[in-house]
Amino acid sequence: MGNSYGYVVLLMAIFFSGISRRRSLTKNFKHSFVAAWILEEEANCFVHMFMMIFCGPVIRPFFMMSILIWIFINICNWGSQILDKNPEAIGLTPLAPVFAYTKLHVVDLVKMKHYIEVAIILSSIFGWLFGMCMPFFAIVAV
Repeated sequence: MGNSYGYVVLLMAIFFSGISRRRSLTKNFKHSFVAAWILEEEANCFVHMFMMIFCGPVIRPFFMMSILIWIFINICNWGSQILDKNPEAIGLTPLAPVFAYTKLHVVDLVKMKHYIEVAIILSSIFGWLFGMCMPFFAIVAV
């Protein structure tokens, strides 16, 4: 039971990120249909959480790193939005340099996340032979 708390927190972070992004996008767009098509990263993270069930202890940390990079980018984005509205927000002002650094290097972070995902797919093609994942894992991951 103690191991599942981390996964529950990740699922909650993905869920609330999707809700907040949907709310901000539907304010800008007139139709929520457009917002539903833009929200692909949350679905990707849910698939990662599901696929972690079928992978072994070698591939699972890479999935976790990919999800944590995405969560870090979203938290920094939320923090910078809060600081834009209220520059004297308690607890967030010391983190302003981290938010600025993340805004500046968000493309590099996303590229690193995608490189990890490609490495997962490539390693899972033959990884099932060595017990790293289930045999159907590479087909679903692609």
